[in-house]
Amino acid sequence: MLTRRHFLKCSASGGASLLFGVHCSRASGLPLKRMKVPRFAVECNTHAACFYIAKEKGWFEEEGMELTYLESHQTGWGVAAALARGDIKGAYLCLAPSLLIYSMGVPIKILTATHLHGYGIVVNSKIQHPAELNGKTVGCMREGLPPDLLFHRMKEKFGLKEITLKRMDPSKQLMALISGSIDGACLPEHYVSIAESKGFPVLLKSQDIWPGMPGSLLAVRSDWFNSDDIEIFRRLYKITQRGTQALNDKRRKTENAEIMGKILEIPADVASRSMERLEYRNDLELGAVQKMIDYMATLGYLKKGLRAEDLLIEPSKFGVIQ
Repeated sequence: MLTRRHFLKCSASGGASLLFGVHCSRASGLPLKRMKVPRFAVECNTHAACFYIAKEKGWFEEEGMELTYLESHQTGWGVAAALARGDIKGAYLCLAPSLLIYSMGVPIKILTATHLHGYGIVVNSKIQHPAELNGKTVGCMREGLPPDLLFHRMKEKFGLKEITLKRMDPSKQLMALISGSIDGACLPEHYVSIAESKGFPVLLKSQDIWPGMPGSLLAVRSDWFNSDDIEIFRRLYKITQRGTQALNDKRRKTENAEIMGKILEIPADVASRSMERLEYRNDLELGAVQKMIDYMATLGYLKKGLRAEDLLIEPSKFGVIQ
């Protein structure tokens, strides 16, 4: 059941479904056609920072965009499931869950990327090398999600075999770490940085074992993209780019951290450390996407033969000239 409110707020401990209104304004002093964004969703973490910064700064309003309905989920799988059900039309979410539902037959298209990396493995302080995880218990999100893919990469790289895996959402992994019921956790940011702030060292980051690992993106259902008014996608692309540029502006580092800390209800310094571990960028290489597709197919998570070019849309298709 949806919770109806007039403001956007999400908690680091879980997801929520939210409704809020935004008033249209003018960008650059010129009147814009007011456009309503259909049912939309976003992850509640630093992966979606470009969205939250843009929302906080009023850039949707400047582009004449009215966000009338937004769902916020703790994980990318929650967002992907909403896309699959048709509850929403578009979302910011990680690539891997997008691929999972696409492989199941859900028609989606990818408009742009939002970041690379943003995943890591944290452990109790007694563990100093991946080999020491043999015989231990590790928490991880469900099969096929980015932390799970990173776990498999780690196992392959270090020849690990005797690990007991417990499937849990990020917030439950944090509690299990603190209670001592697991020895390590495979997590997305900002949960990696939260765990570190509580005394659990980061054993590995995605950068350590998966160079150029794709992170999140802006995806829409194909039935929405085929709508008559393509202008809405041009504006979403522009807003996403603007948010990404703000995240890469060193002069705004403190301000961005304070915004994300407030939204996620975590200290600003933890938010800042989390965002530093992501590479915020909008280009998404076909080769990198195909490598993730092929790896997931090797693990049995996707059908073989999926092609990256069938999912990605060139910006020129919705009026963006690069």
